[in-house]
Amino acid sequence: MSATSGDVTQVSIFCCVSGDLQVVKFQHRSSRLPVTWCLQLKETSSLSLDMTLRRDGWIKAAVLVVLSILRIHSFPCHLTEYKTGNGCCPMCPPGSRVKSDCTEDRSTSCLPCVAGTFMDKPTGQKMCFPCSVCDSGSGLKTKHSCSLASDTVCEPLEGFFCIDSTPGRCLAAQRHSRCEPGDFISKAGTSSSDAECSPCSRGTFSNGSSASCQPHTQCETKNLQLTKEGTSSSDAECGERAAVAPVAAGVGVGLLLLLGLGAAGLYFRNQIKCRHRSTGKQSCAETHNRKEPEPPLKECAPMVQRSPGAD
Repeated sequence: MSATSGDVTQVSIFCCVSGDLQVVKFQHRSSRLPVTWCLQLKETSSLSLDMTLRRDGWIKAAVLVVLSILRIHSFPCHLTEYKTGNGCCPMCPPGSRVKSDCTEDRSTSCLPCVAGTFMDKPTGQKMCFPCSVCDSGSGLKTKHSCSLASDTVCEPLEGFFCIDSTPGRCLAAQRHSRCEPGDFISKAGTSSSDAECSPCSRGTFSNGSSASCQPHTQCETKNLQLTKEGTSSSDAECGERAAVAPVAAGVGVGLLLLLGLGAAGLYFRNQIKCRHRSTGKQSCAETHNRKEPEPPLKECAPMVQRSPGAD
Protein backbone atom coordinates (compact mmCIF):
# COMPACT_ATOMS: atom_id res chain seq x y z
CA MET A 1 0.00 0.00 0.00
CA SER A 2 1.47 3.44 -0.92
CA ALA A 3 1.62 6.23 1.67
CA THR A 4 -0.63 9.30 1.43
CA SER A 5 0.64 12.88 1.04
CA GLY A 6 -1.61 15.83 1.93
CA ASP A 7 -5.17 15.37 0.67
CA VAL A 8 -4.05 12.94 -1.97
CA THR A 9 -5.10 9.38 -1.31
CA GLN A 10 -3.57 6.53 -3.26
CA VAL A 11 -6.02 3.76 -4.13
CA SER A 12 -4.91 0.32 -5.28
CA ILE A 13 -7.23 -1.89 -7.33
CA PHE A 14 -5.99 -5.35 -8.20
CA CYS A 15 -7.36 -8.74 -9.26
CA CYS A 16 -6.31 -12.17 -8.09
CA VAL A 17 -7.32 -15.53 -9.46
CA SER A 18 -8.50 -18.41 -7.24
CA GLY A 19 -9.78 -21.39 -9.20
CA ASP A 20 -12.83 -20.26 -11.20
CA LEU A 21 -13.30 -17.15 -9.07
CA GLN A 22 -11.65 -13.84 -9.90
CA VAL A 23 -11.61 -11.57 -6.90
CA VAL A 24 -11.43 -7.81 -7.32
CA LYS A 25 -10.23 -6.09 -4.16
CA PHE A 26 -10.34 -2.40 -3.37
CA GLN A 27 -8.83 -0.79 -0.30
CA HIS A 28 -8.87 2.87 0.78
CA ARG A 29 -6.09 3.52 3.30
CA SER A 30 -7.58 6.58 4.94
CA SER A 31 -11.02 5.03 5.49
CA ARG A 32 -9.54 1.65 6.45
CA LEU A 33 -12.56 0.07 4.72
CA PRO A 34 -11.75 -2.96 2.58
CA VAL A 35 -14.30 -3.85 -0.10
CA THR A 36 -14.30 -7.12 -2.09
CA TRP A 37 -16.18 -8.06 -5.28
CA CYS A 38 -16.32 -11.68 -6.41
CA LEU A 39 -17.20 -12.49 -9.98
CA GLN A 40 -17.50 -16.03 -11.32
CA LEU A 41 -15.57 -16.47 -14.53
CA LYS A 42 -15.10 -19.12 -17.17
CA GLU A 43 -11.75 -17.62 -18.15
CA THR A 44 -9.08 -16.22 -15.86
CA SER A 45 -7.01 -13.09 -16.10
CA SER A 46 -5.07 -10.80 -13.81
CA LEU A 47 -5.06 -7.06 -13.44
CA SER A 48 -3.04 -4.63 -11.34
CA LEU A 49 -4.01 -0.97 -11.43
CA ASP A 50 -3.03 2.01 -9.27
CA MET A 51 -5.20 5.04 -9.23
CA THR A 52 -4.52 8.33 -7.50
CA LEU A 53 -7.53 10.37 -6.52
CA ARG A 54 -7.60 13.69 -4.80
CA ARG A 55 -11.03 13.25 -3.24
CA ASP A 56 -12.73 10.35 -1.50
CA GLY A 57 -15.94 10.95 -3.42
CA TRP A 58 -14.42 9.77 -6.64
CA ILE A 59 -13.37 6.38 -5.29
CA LYS A 60 -16.63 4.57 -5.78
CA ALA A 61 -17.16 6.04 -9.22
CA ALA A 62 -13.71 4.97 -10.30
CA VAL A 63 -14.24 1.44 -9.07
CA LEU A 64 -17.54 1.14 -10.94
CA VAL A 65 -15.92 2.35 -14.13
CA VAL A 66 -13.11 -0.16 -13.79
CA LEU A 67 -15.53 -3.01 -13.09
CA SER A 68 -17.63 -2.10 -16.13
CA ILE A 69 -14.54 -2.12 -18.32
CA LEU A 70 -13.46 -5.46 -16.93
CA ARG A 71 -16.93 -6.95 -17.44
CA ILE A 72 -17.14 -5.85 -21.05
CA HIS A 73 -13.60 -6.76 -22.10
CA SER A 74 -12.56 -9.60 -19.81
CA PHE A 75 -15.47 -11.35 -18.08
CA PRO A 76 -17.81 -13.74 -19.98
CA CYS A 77 -21.54 -14.07 -19.29
CA HIS A 78 -22.88 -15.58 -16.10
CA LEU A 79 -23.79 -19.28 -16.10
CA THR A 80 -27.49 -18.39 -16.33
CA GLU A 81 -26.91 -16.01 -19.24
CA TYR A 82 -25.96 -16.39 -22.89
CA LYS A 83 -23.83 -14.05 -25.01
CA THR A 84 -25.30 -11.90 -27.75
CA GLY A 85 -23.80 -9.23 -30.00
CA ASN A 86 -24.76 -6.52 -27.51
CA GLY A 87 -23.81 -8.32 -24.28
CA CYS A 88 -25.39 -11.03 -22.14
CA CYS A 89 -29.06 -12.06 -21.89
CA PRO A 90 -30.89 -14.32 -19.40
CA MET A 91 -31.37 -17.88 -20.65
CA CYS A 92 -34.81 -19.41 -21.27
CA PRO A 93 -35.86 -22.19 -18.84
CA PRO A 94 -35.98 -25.93 -19.76
CA GLY A 95 -38.91 -26.78 -22.01
CA SER A 96 -38.65 -23.49 -23.91
CA ARG A 97 -36.51 -21.66 -26.46
CA VAL A 98 -35.48 -18.09 -27.19
CA LYS A 99 -37.94 -16.10 -29.27
CA SER A 100 -35.97 -12.84 -29.16
CA ASP A 101 -32.89 -11.63 -27.31
CA CYS A 102 -33.01 -9.17 -24.48
CA THR A 103 -32.52 -5.41 -24.95
CA GLU A 104 -31.85 -2.51 -22.58
CA ASP A 105 -35.60 -2.18 -22.06
CA ARG A 106 -36.77 -5.80 -21.79
CA SER A 107 -35.58 -9.26 -20.91
CA THR A 108 -35.24 -12.33 -23.13
CA SER A 109 -38.50 -13.44 -24.78
CA CYS A 110 -39.10 -17.26 -24.61
CA LEU A 111 -41.52 -19.70 -26.26
CA PRO A 112 -42.36 -23.27 -25.17
CA CYS A 113 -41.09 -26.14 -27.35
CA VAL A 114 -43.58 -27.56 -29.82
CA ALA A 115 -44.75 -31.18 -29.78
CA GLY A 116 -42.04 -33.62 -30.81
CA THR A 117 -39.26 -31.37 -29.55
CA PHE A 118 -37.67 -30.75 -26.16
CA MET A 119 -35.15 -28.62 -24.27
CA ASP A 120 -33.73 -30.25 -21.16
CA LYS A 121 -31.65 -27.36 -19.78
CA PRO A 122 -31.59 -23.52 -19.60
CA THR A 123 -30.78 -22.32 -23.08
CA GLY A 124 -30.03 -19.41 -25.31
CA GLN A 125 -30.89 -21.38 -28.44
CA LYS A 126 -33.78 -20.44 -30.68
CA MET A 127 -34.65 -24.04 -31.63
CA CYS A 128 -35.57 -27.03 -29.45
CA PHE A 129 -34.11 -30.50 -30.02
CA PRO A 130 -36.16 -33.18 -31.87
CA CYS A 131 -37.35 -36.08 -29.71
CA SER A 132 -35.60 -39.44 -30.15
CA VAL A 133 -37.54 -42.43 -31.55
CA CYS A 134 -37.21 -45.93 -30.06
CA ASP A 135 -36.88 -48.15 -33.14
CA SER A 136 -38.03 -51.74 -32.72
CA GLY A 137 -35.76 -52.64 -35.64
CA SER A 138 -32.86 -51.65 -33.41
CA GLY A 139 -34.23 -53.80 -30.56
CA LEU A 140 -35.62 -50.83 -28.62
CA LYS A 141 -38.91 -49.86 -26.99
CA THR A 142 -40.07 -46.70 -25.21
CA LYS A 143 -39.47 -46.55 -21.47
CA HIS A 144 -40.38 -42.87 -20.95
CA SER A 145 -42.06 -40.73 -23.58
CA CYS A 146 -40.62 -37.42 -24.71
CA SER A 147 -41.75 -34.26 -22.90
CA LEU A 148 -41.05 -30.56 -23.37
CA ALA A 149 -38.18 -30.74 -20.87
CA SER A 150 -36.82 -34.27 -21.49
CA ASP A 151 -36.01 -36.56 -24.40
CA THR A 152 -37.49 -40.01 -25.02
CA VAL A 153 -35.90 -42.75 -22.91
CA CYS A 154 -35.47 -46.10 -24.71
CA GLU A 155 -34.77 -49.56 -23.32
CA PRO A 156 -34.07 -52.99 -24.93
CA LEU A 157 -36.94 -55.20 -26.03
CA GLU A 158 -37.52 -58.45 -24.17
CA GLY A 159 -34.78 -60.89 -25.20
CA PHE A 160 -32.36 -58.07 -26.18
CA PHE A 161 -29.47 -56.34 -24.44
CA CYS A 162 -28.05 -52.83 -24.86
CA ILE A 163 -24.86 -52.48 -26.93
CA ASP A 164 -24.74 -48.65 -27.17
CA SER A 165 -25.83 -46.39 -24.34
CA THR A 166 -25.50 -43.06 -22.61
CA PRO A 167 -26.21 -42.54 -18.90
CA GLY A 168 -29.78 -43.70 -18.35
CA ARG A 169 -30.49 -44.31 -22.06
CA CYS A 170 -30.06 -47.15 -24.53
CA LEU A 171 -29.31 -46.19 -28.12
CA ALA A 172 -29.08 -49.65 -29.75
CA ALA A 173 -29.72 -53.23 -28.66
CA GLN A 174 -28.96 -56.76 -29.87
CA ARG A 175 -30.82 -60.06 -29.42
CA HIS A 176 -29.48 -62.44 -26.76
CA SER A 177 -27.35 -65.31 -28.09
CA ARG A 178 -29.20 -68.63 -28.57
CA CYS A 179 -27.58 -71.77 -27.21
CA GLU A 180 -27.08 -74.66 -29.64
CA PRO A 181 -28.67 -78.11 -29.04
CA GLY A 182 -26.39 -79.92 -26.62
CA ASP A 183 -25.76 -76.71 -24.64
CA PHE A 184 -27.74 -75.12 -21.83
CA ILE A 185 -28.12 -71.48 -20.72
CA SER A 186 -25.56 -71.17 -17.93
CA LYS A 187 -26.19 -67.43 -17.48
CA ALA A 188 -29.43 -65.74 -18.51
CA GLY A 189 -29.18 -62.58 -20.57
CA THR A 190 -30.22 -59.22 -19.09
CA SER A 191 -30.97 -55.81 -20.55
CA SER A 192 -27.27 -54.96 -20.27
CA SER A 193 -25.49 -58.30 -20.87
CA ASP A 194 -25.66 -61.24 -23.28
CA ALA A 195 -26.61 -64.83 -22.39
CA GLU A 196 -23.88 -67.45 -21.83
CA CYS A 197 -23.96 -71.14 -22.85
CA SER A 198 -22.23 -74.29 -21.54
CA PRO A 199 -22.18 -77.92 -22.86
CA CYS A 200 -24.21 -80.69 -21.22
CA SER A 201 -22.34 -83.37 -19.28
CA ARG A 202 -22.37 -87.08 -20.22
CA GLY A 203 -25.74 -88.74 -19.64
CA THR A 204 -27.72 -85.49 -19.99
CA PHE A 205 -29.25 -83.54 -22.85
CA SER A 206 -30.70 -80.14 -23.78
CA ASN A 207 -32.24 -78.63 -26.90
CA GLY A 208 -30.51 -75.32 -26.14
CA SER A 209 -33.51 -73.45 -24.73
CA SER A 210 -33.38 -74.62 -21.10
CA ALA A 211 -31.41 -73.36 -18.13
CA SER A 212 -30.18 -76.88 -17.25
CA CYS A 213 -29.55 -80.27 -18.89
CA GLN A 214 -31.98 -83.14 -18.26
CA PRO A 215 -30.84 -86.73 -17.54
CA HIS A 216 -31.55 -89.39 -20.15
CA THR A 217 -34.57 -91.60 -19.51
CA GLN A 218 -33.62 -94.94 -17.92
CA CYS A 219 -35.75 -97.45 -19.80
CA GLU A 220 -35.00 -100.31 -17.38
CA THR A 221 -36.56 -98.44 -14.47
CA LYS A 222 -39.82 -98.29 -16.43
CA ASN A 223 -39.71 -101.95 -17.42
CA LEU A 224 -39.11 -100.88 -21.01
CA GLN A 225 -36.52 -101.77 -23.60
CA LEU A 226 -33.99 -99.19 -24.92
CA THR A 227 -34.59 -98.65 -28.63
CA LYS A 228 -32.36 -95.58 -29.23
CA GLU A 229 -29.42 -94.23 -27.26
CA GLY A 230 -29.69 -90.69 -25.89
CA THR A 231 -27.35 -87.90 -27.09
CA SER A 232 -26.36 -84.49 -25.71
CA SER A 233 -29.24 -82.95 -27.65
CA SER A 234 -31.95 -85.66 -27.44
CA ASP A 235 -33.39 -88.08 -24.89
CA ALA A 236 -33.16 -91.88 -25.02
CA GLU A 237 -36.08 -93.72 -26.65
CA CYS A 238 -37.80 -96.75 -25.10
CA GLY A 239 -40.12 -99.48 -26.39
CA GLU A 240 -42.17 -102.39 -25.09
CA ARG A 241 -40.25 -105.54 -24.18
CA ALA A 242 -40.75 -108.60 -26.52
CA ALA A 243 -43.10 -111.22 -24.88
CA VAL A 244 -41.20 -114.52 -25.59
CA ALA A 245 -43.19 -117.01 -23.47
CA PRO A 246 -46.68 -116.07 -24.74
CA VAL A 247 -45.46 -116.20 -28.32
CA ALA A 248 -43.95 -119.65 -27.85
CA ALA A 249 -47.15 -120.88 -26.22
CA GLY A 250 -49.20 -119.50 -29.08
CA VAL A 251 -46.96 -121.19 -31.63
CA GLY A 252 -47.29 -124.53 -29.82
CA VAL A 253 -51.06 -124.31 -29.69
CA GLY A 254 -51.14 -123.46 -33.35
CA LEU A 255 -49.00 -126.45 -34.24
CA LEU A 256 -51.25 -128.77 -32.20
CA LEU A 257 -54.32 -127.43 -33.96
CA LEU A 258 -52.68 -127.97 -37.32
CA LEU A 259 -51.71 -131.51 -36.41
CA GLY A 260 -55.22 -132.21 -35.15
CA LEU A 261 -56.78 -130.84 -38.30
CA GLY A 262 -54.36 -132.87 -40.41
CA ALA A 263 -55.21 -136.07 -38.56
CA ALA A 264 -58.92 -135.39 -38.85
CA GLY A 265 -58.54 -134.73 -42.56
CA LEU A 266 -56.75 -138.00 -43.12
CA TYR A 267 -59.39 -139.88 -41.16
CA PHE A 268 -62.28 -138.48 -43.13
CA ARG A 269 -60.40 -139.06 -46.37
CA ASN A 270 -59.97 -142.75 -45.56
CA GLN A 271 -63.64 -143.00 -44.65
CA ILE A 272 -64.66 -141.59 -47.99
CA LYS A 273 -62.40 -144.00 -49.87
CA CYS A 274 -63.70 -146.84 -47.83
CA ARG A 275 -67.31 -146.09 -48.76
CA HIS A 276 -66.48 -146.08 -52.46
CA ARG A 277 -64.74 -149.46 -52.28
CA SER A 278 -67.26 -151.25 -50.07
CA THR A 279 -69.78 -153.65 -51.81
CA GLY A 280 -72.86 -155.38 -50.58
CA LYS A 281 -73.13 -155.60 -46.86
CA GLN A 282 -69.50 -155.73 -46.24
CA SER A 283 -68.37 -153.21 -43.80
CA CYS A 284 -65.76 -150.67 -44.58
CA ALA A 285 -63.45 -152.36 -42.11
CA GLU A 286 -63.88 -155.73 -43.84
CA THR A 287 -63.26 -154.18 -47.19
CA HIS A 288 -60.25 -152.47 -45.85
CA ASN A 289 -58.96 -155.71 -44.29
CA ARG A 290 -59.66 -157.85 -47.36
CA LYS A 291 -56.54 -158.94 -49.16
CA GLU A 292 -56.30 -158.74 -52.87
CA PRO A 293 -55.71 -162.22 -54.51
CA GLU A 294 -52.16 -162.76 -55.55
CA PRO A 295 -51.64 -163.16 -59.31
CA PRO A 296 -50.99 -166.82 -60.54
CA LEU A 297 -47.44 -167.83 -61.12
CA LYS A 298 -46.44 -168.26 -64.76
CA GLU A 299 -44.90 -171.61 -65.83
CA CYS A 300 -41.43 -171.42 -67.25
CA ALA A 301 -40.44 -173.33 -70.47
CA PRO A 302 -37.65 -175.94 -70.13
CA MET A 303 -34.27 -174.87 -71.30
CA VAL A 304 -32.77 -176.82 -74.26
CA GLN A 305 -29.10 -177.29 -74.41
CA ARG A 306 -27.45 -177.35 -77.80
CA SER A 307 -24.37 -179.30 -78.67
CA PRO A 308 -21.39 -177.47 -79.96
CA GLY A 309 -21.27 -177.23 -83.72
CA ALA A 310 -24.97 -177.65 -84.11
CA ASP A 311 -26.74 -175.00 -86.17
